[in-house]
Amino acid sequence: MHSGHVHNENCSHGHGHGQQHSQFANPFFPSSKCTRQTCARIISPIALFLILFAGYSVSIYIFDINLQSSNIPNDGIFYLVIWFLLIICFLRGSLASPGIVEKNWYHKHPDFYERVRNQFLQHQEMMKQQQAMMMRMQTHNNAANNQNPNNVDNSNNQNDTTINMESKQNDENERFLEIPEHVLRPPRSHYCHELEANILRMDHFCVWFNNAVGLHNYKYFILTLFYLFLFCISTDIVIVYRSFINPYPSMHVAIEEMTTFQQIWRIFCLVVVVLLSIIFTIFSSMHLYFHFWQLSKGLTSIEYHQWSQMRAMGYHLGVPFHNTHEFDFGHWNNCERMLGKDWYFWFIPTSPWLVEDGYKYEVNNESRQAVMEYSQKIHKKRQEIWQKQGLSTKNYHNDMNA
Repeated sequence: MHSGHVHNENCSHGHGHGQQHSQFANPFFPSSKCTRQTCARIISPIALFLILFAGYSVSIYIFDINLQSSNIPNDGIFYLVIWFLLIICFLRGSLASPGIVEKNWYHKHPDFYERVRNQFLQHQEMMKQQQAMMMRMQTHNNAANNQNPNNVDNSNNQNDTTINMESKQNDENERFLEIPEHVLRPPRSHYCHELEANILRMDHFCVWFNNAVGLHNYKYFILTLFYLFLFCISTDIVIVYRSFINPYPSMHVAIEEMTTFQQIWRIFCLVVVVLLSIIFTIFSSMHLYFHFWQLSKGLTSIEYHQWSQMRAMGYHLGVPFHNTHEFDFGHWNNCERMLGKDWYFWFIPTSPWLVEDGYKYEVNNESRQAVMEYSQKIHKKRQEIWQKQGLSTKNYHNDMNA
């Protein structure tokens, strides 16, 4: 269920919003630009086929259920319910929209837009200063080596270019500032290359779903893992118990009426189902544990990897780690924010009643303060190490001035 989390978001501004929605219109058949997307087009139908094959084989060859069956045993009813719930969760997770960021969404959140706009302007200014410093260094070196007799003209051209850039920037500030899409996006959202869109509270792109897992289908992803685990466990128990310990009398009669080929085919199907169930029991249990832990912490998979990198850095520098983040409100509240406020429907594949709309999230100020203090300690520790090695920013600027 889980694939890679890392997304190269620098390419996000190269796609229009019109393409995003048309691209997502049919998630089972997207374009085959990415290798992972090509694999997903193959894996997703195979996964659905295996679920149908396993449930059908057990229903026919263990419980002897067919269209004429009028008396289904209790364990057969339980098995069919788990099977149907798994199919529904899988289809809803595959076909439902994960939550695509709307075009011009920031018009509804001007405070967020202003904050991102200021950060973007600061970043642009910093890049301009770095470029100007590199140009001055190059001009100084050329003049010292007498390799460029036209230094004065180049300097004048550079000043003219800088003035033109600043004039253009001022004109741009007077009207609406064009901020790249990969920069101007809601908190916790990320760009998905397979869907060519920014996804609200994106968790990851799932090759089994052939779909991104985001704000609106995260519940179906968790339920698919949960019911896949129950289905595999039930399949193994039912096949072993009803084949060797307490088989149904009606199944004895049905086996006696089968031809030799049908009996061999029955055994083959059940053996394949048992092997698949064992494999996917291990697979689903590992992923279920991992995602249940993330769910209790209120973390997406992308955020978990960022969180783990910060924790590893703190461990490497000897800084005590604060086991929290700014969206952490405790186990129960985290589950409500991730799965929906309607906890009584958590185990049913219904549309979740979400606390946030995906564009604005409540922040735990205490946790945020703890994270900021932790980041400051890491930065301070890193500066101390750089100073000992003579690599601090202060020493670098002193060398440049000299």
